[in-house]
Amino acid sequence: RTLAGRCRVLTAPAAALPLRAQSMALAVVRYTLQHMGPHDRREAVCEMARVLSPGGVLVAIDVDDSALPLRVHPPIPLLALLGPHLEALQAARGGDRAVGRRLGPLLAAAGLERVRTRVAHVSSRKVGL
Repeated sequence: RTLAGRCRVLTAPAAALPLRAQSMALAVVRYTLQHMGPHDRREAVCEMARVLSPGGVLVAIDVDDSALPLRVHPPIPLLALLGPHLEALQAARGGDRAVGRRLGPLLAAAGLERVRTRVAHVSSRKVGL
């Protein structure tokens, strides 16, 4: 089986998806929630829950630097210099580099059932750094 003709990539405001309620079997949000403030994060997850059909699946992938801080090997000097500044800027705008540990309760609060979380360690080699 293939996904050809059955899969659509949609780019839209997370809190206002142009989709009918209960019209999607799968929604994926990847490394996005960390950039949102708490209110926008809740709205986005509630909107994704709204468009999922009964039994649909939401896959949310994001960071938790409080558990596994970003470490690059071999070290990239510019990243080491800029990293703390970028994290501070993200936090000043309401972002959360520890959102990964809050995904379970966030998804459950949106009314999603059978919420399961899994921690995965991603190395710099795996992401091409």
